[in-house]
Amino acid sequence: MEGEKVKIAKVLKEIGFSQLLDYFIEEEFTFESFRLLNTEAIREFLPKAGPRLLFWNKYTKYFQDLQNNQNQKKKQKVVYESDNDDPVYDPLVDTNEVLEIGSTVSEEFVKKETEIQDVFYETSIQKGDLSFIFQNETLDLSTLSKSSTPSQKDHSSVTPSDQESSVSRYLSTAQGSILCNKYKRCNTFEDKDRNLLARIIIYKEYEASTEPDQKFRISASRFHKLSEEISKKFPTESPEIYFTPYNSVTRSLCTGKLWNCFNSFKRQLKLSQVTVPEEDYSEDNENPEDVQESLSVLANSDAPWTKVVNSWRITYKHRQDILYASGTTVQQYYEKFPVLKSENGHQLLLNDFDIKYKDYSEKFTRKWRAFNKEIIKFARSKLGSNECGRVNANTPNELRGFLYLPYLLPNAYMPKNNTLKRIRLSRAEIEKTLITFIQEGNDIMEVLRQDNEKLDEMGIPIHPRIIFVGRSYLKLSEIYIEVNLTLYKIKDALTAIDTYFKVVMALNTTYAGGAKPIWTFIQHYIYELKTERDTSYTSVNVLLTELQSEKSVEGNESNSDS
Repeated sequence: MEGEKVKIAKVLKEIGFSQLLDYFIEEEFTFESFRLLNTEAIREFLPKAGPRLLFWNKYTKYFQDLQNNQNQKKKQKVVYESDNDDPVYDPLVDTNEVLEIGSTVSEEFVKKETEIQDVFYETSIQKGDLSFIFQNETLDLSTLSKSSTPSQKDHSSVTPSDQESSVSRYLSTAQGSILCNKYKRCNTFEDKDRNLLARIIIYKEYEASTEPDQKFRISASRFHKLSEEISKKFPTESPEIYFTPYNSVTRSLCTGKLWNCFNSFKRQLKLSQVTVPEEDYSEDNENPEDVQESLSVLANSDAPWTKVVNSWRITYKHRQDILYASGTTVQQYYEKFPVLKSENGHQLLLNDFDIKYKDYSEKFTRKWRAFNKEIIKFARSKLGSNECGRVNANTPNELRGFLYLPYLLPNAYMPKNNTLKRIRLSRAEIEKTLITFIQEGNDIMEVLRQDNEKLDEMGIPIHPRIIFVGRSYLKLSEIYIEVNLTLYKIKDALTAIDTYFKVVMALNTTYAGGAKPIWTFIQHYIYELKTERDTSYTSVNVLLTELQSEKSVEGNESNSDS
């Protein structure tokens, strides 16, 4: 761990953020997890937008420069077995001119050619320049277009006869000739021959694709088609050796030589990219086979986190259909996707919010400071000194606007014992539904269970909650968001407010009982977000109108002064 600490400290020193080292040590970061930071994770320790942007810019630049230096060193170590000085020269081009199917070729040549071809491809990928020379013709991928080369997503544009001969076309090179000749001689393949065959096909599929590197993909139906073609050309080779699709009954994942080679090639492409921009979510990106495979990952709470995040994104539409289905509860949703019960489960819900409400993700960060000042000023003009004193006592300034809201929106009701009757809540009760305050961290689960029992007796649904642990607002030891008795640890109070709102919206649930008017006000005033399921509250509408009037008056006064 000491070595990990030194590595992280070195990076932080280089980018000018050495003061953050204690945070990463306390949160038990390894250098590997440190390299997985994203903008959402950075928000945990840098809630302010300015420092967060500066950190992200320097952090990404540091690792970009590191990757560039490593790639440069690798390029300098590559030795081509050719006198040609062209860095993308194919060492097999001369072989392609003279080798024909039926020629006698030694197995030593097969091995040597494979090594040369692998060095060529890996070097080209690292260089970021993938130009391939086959049959004396240089194919530069940068010049390809959908009109000249069938896209991976448009195999239907190829005629049936052309499609059937894909593997045959791919094998019309030196390596292909070697493989065909060996099969003709032995009537079977060794495992190394199958690996070589898979590499040839995947390289050619990449060559034919017009998609950007990070979006290069092969559909399950295409994998199946290619494996059938292999079996047809080499009858003793079973299609299942090359591709077996995901089985939703047994939950068996995709396997096969083509599948493994494809994933290995994708990893090489990803490593060759200094940064790969995250693509915007689109329902068109969802492939049924990918969704099924990803659902099996999400059913396993022990899956690697990076794989979980990717699978969560892939299954977005499928999960939304479940979440919005009539009668689906938060508890049922958490049982179906146990990854939500992990300590970082709330990050998955924040990802969903960013997809569904893309334009509202940064509203809180941008508007909270001004909102807090407005509410404090407005409350002082409307409330008595006693009420203001209670809020101001032992309360940090950045939270006062939030804690004034139970006094400005006091008319909250809750249903009584599953009847149409309602009980009016006191301000203290409203504040308790807004924030659950617990003095000792060891008491959290017991307090939550007791509260849940009371709510259940009253017939009141259980909702997500903000939990503060400590003696007062100035002495908070821990902060959590609780959903379905799962605790998510949050860095600070303001992040908790933002996270709570986004979690509620992402789960398509409602705010906690007596705090509904307050959260509805925050939703409309800060996030400027309205949905079809919003409840209309007279008190909220009145407060919104009064605040807008205050702004108008201040605007007119400033104009007259100028």
